[in-house]
Formats: sequence, C-alpha cells, structure tokens
Amino acid sequence: MEIILILMIATVGVALLYQRSNGGKTHHLHKQERFTEEIKNLQVESTSVDVEVVKVDGEEWRVTLSGNVYEKDKDHFALSHEQKGNNLTLRVTEEKTRVGIQMRKDMKLLIEAPVKTIGSFMVETSSGDIDVEGLAIHHSTLTASSGDVTIADVIHENLQIQTSSGDVLLKNVQSRNTDIHTSSGEVFGEKFDFGTGVFGSSSGEIRIHATKMLGDVAVSTSSGDIRFFYEEEPDSCKLVYQSNSGEAQIHWTGLHYEVRNENKVRGTKAEGEFQLTAETSSGDFKVG
Repeated sequence: MEIILILMIATVGVALLYQRSNGGKTHHLHKQERFTEEIKNLQVESTSVDVEVVKVDGEEWRVTLSGNVYEKDKDHFALSHEQKGNNLTLRVTEEKTRVGIQMRKDMKLLIEAPVKTIGSFMVETSSGDIDVEGLAIHHSTLTASSGDVTIADVIHENLQIQTSSGDVLLKNVQSRNTDIHTSSGEVFGEKFDFGTGVFGSSSGEIRIHATKMLGDVAVSTSSGDIRFFYEEEPDSCKLVYQSNSGEAQIHWTGLHYEVRNENKVRGTKAEGEFQLTAETSSGDFKVG
C-alpha cells in the first residue's frame, strides 16, 4: 500500500513539474480533413482523445481534431486516415512526452457525417469518451477502456458496446440486436428499444426504459441492480430470475408462477413469446 501511495505522489509530482516547465502556456490545436467521396463504412482508432460523431447537412465529410494542449505538446498529436473505396479509417495518435507522460486538455475528434445511413461503424478508444448522435447505422461496435459511451437519436440494426469502467448512456435509440457489457460502469437507457438484448455488468447498475418488449433479453450483474421498465406491458412473455442474495420486485400482471420467492422467480404469461432472463449475485431485480 505504501509503495502504491509513493508511486501516486511521484506521478503527481512529475505532472506538476511538467506543467510548470511549460510556464502554463497552452496551444489551441486544430487539424481538419475533408472527404467528398461516398463513405459507407467508418472505423476510428483513438488513444485518449474523445470521439464525437454527428449528422450534418451538406455533401462532404469533415473530420476535425481540436483542443487545448501545452505548448510543448502541440506536435505530439497526429491525425491520419486511410481510404479504400467506400471504407474510411481514421487514426489519432498521441506521442508521450520526454518524461514519459501524456499531457492534454479538452482534446476531441469531431466527425461530421453528411449521410443518413452508415453501413459499418467501429470506434475504439483507451480513455476517451464516445458520443454518437442522429444517424442510422447497420452495425456499430464501440469499445472504450475507461471512457463513457453516449448515444442519442440513433437507429441500429446491430449494436455492440464494450467498456471497462465507463458508463453507457442511451436516449431515443433503437436497435434490432443489442449486446452491451461493462466491467464496473453502469448502463442507462431512456426510450431505448433494444430488440433482442444481452446486457452484462460486474458491479454497475443496469436500468432500461423501453417502449415495449421486442425480443428475448438476457441480463446479468455481479453486485449491481437490474431495472427494466416497459411502457407497454408484454401480452406474452416468460420471466426467469436467479440471485444469491438479491430481491425481486415484479410488477407485470397475468404471470403464472412455477417458482416465486426472494431469490428465484420463474413465471409465464400467455404463450411466453419473449423471455426475460435476469441473474445477479447480490443485486436486486425490478421489472414493470
């Protein structure tokens, strides 16, 4: 423990010394690329830079890397691309400083897409956030180590999200097939119609608000709670819940229970068209 504390203090000290060596001077970085060709598939590879993708009017794609960095670090960031036919790959690389640390402030990669639909969309970041708004996407694969993922007003065929410690936030999102997993982050969905869904979290809460049940759902957490709310209660469904120490609150009507106690629930309504399966170690489960 003492060694870890010493390392943390040393890291902070080095960072402060590096900041002081810059004299507090910052530089506004602005690098932009434009593409007039038709682009259907987009791949983004980033380090610690935030990535934002928005729908815009016009005929050209605009990709802008911008933010404030220390004066000595202005040449440490590079934006490159590779285009093959309708496929575009964007890369943001960040060199370490001479003292072996990465120093940045408010860096963001903004992608302005003049299209209604993207075929394949892949984004991978280490500690940067990912924000997507206003598009229709056939296949999305979003990966963030410690950054958050926020999606708003987007229609998907297939949506896959993987984070380590970042949260996942979804608002007015539709997807036919959904797969979302996070280690210690939380998953929040508001007006999120996810179709067939698989959700997983180690210690974070999973809370979804959907219009109606559109497919089978499998959700699991270690210590986080699970909460699903449907505006339209399903007419035909199965419900299965298993927990070691959590409790279940079921607000659906018309279920015929085979088993119903604090830690285990199994019930069916009508023909049981869609099934919701929830499993927790110590988290509670609520559905309504």
